[in-house]
Amino acid sequence: MYLILNIIFVIISFSYSISVLKMSKIISLGGLKGGTGKTSIVIHIANVLIKFGYTVKLFDLDENTKNLSSWYLFNEKNKNMSCEQLFNSSQQAAVKIKECTQDFILLDCPGMLGKELRMALSISDVFIAPLEPSQFSIETMPKMEKLIESVEFINSKLLHYYLISRATTNIFVTKNQVFSELIKEGGYPLLKNFFLERGIYKKSVDTAISIYDSVPLYNQNSSIKPTSNLSSDQKAIIEIEELTKEIINNINKNQPTQ
Repeated sequence: MYLILNIIFVIISFSYSISVLKMSKIISLGGLKGGTGKTSIVIHIANVLIKFGYTVKLFDLDENTKNLSSWYLFNEKNKNMSCEQLFNSSQQAAVKIKECTQDFILLDCPGMLGKELRMALSISDVFIAPLEPSQFSIETMPKMEKLIESVEFINSKLLHYYLISRATTNIFVTKNQVFSELIKEGGYPLLKNFFLERGIYKKSVDTAISIYDSVPLYNQNSSIKPTSNLSSDQKAIIEIEELTKEIINNINKNQPTQ
């Protein structure tokens, strides 16, 4: 009888471990300032995740712009992900998001303080706040930190990072690096990869075509290797892939050991 109970316990524990490993990971992007490129970042990260073999679900929480859901409606060519509008912060909305079975759930949050942003923070595994390299962005960071601290008792596992967004691609301009150092000096968690201001990102979103399909010479059966001979578009693919890998790696590092 004791042996049977032990076997049952092992089976239950194993099943629980598998269910934990298969739980969806929720990544939300938002902040206290609009115009930082968060919707574009959500779209490109989603396409990279799909390229990597993951399943993806999108939620548009930004009722003011509805940019993500508008992009999705225009995206007739490739329906390899689903997107829903969710313009309320009720408990039912949070439950709906958490019940999704896709590998990754991406939330496009408003670029302002509101109930939707608080709700996203309370259920996300990772929150990313894109920042343009400017003094105005720096001024929002202390307020953002206080907001994140206010939800820690609800969501103690939340990881949060700042992402330098819409940064210049001109290697002779030191603005990106100076801004990066200012964030680090303030003790704020910063992703090492940037989201640069590359034309292919905007073209891809405007035409509702994956960045991989937007680069004519890109071979989806092979990986692009970083070299000095790459075009700007090919560099854009490498950069968004490296950013996505960094986010995934940070999530995996925070996984509870079984």
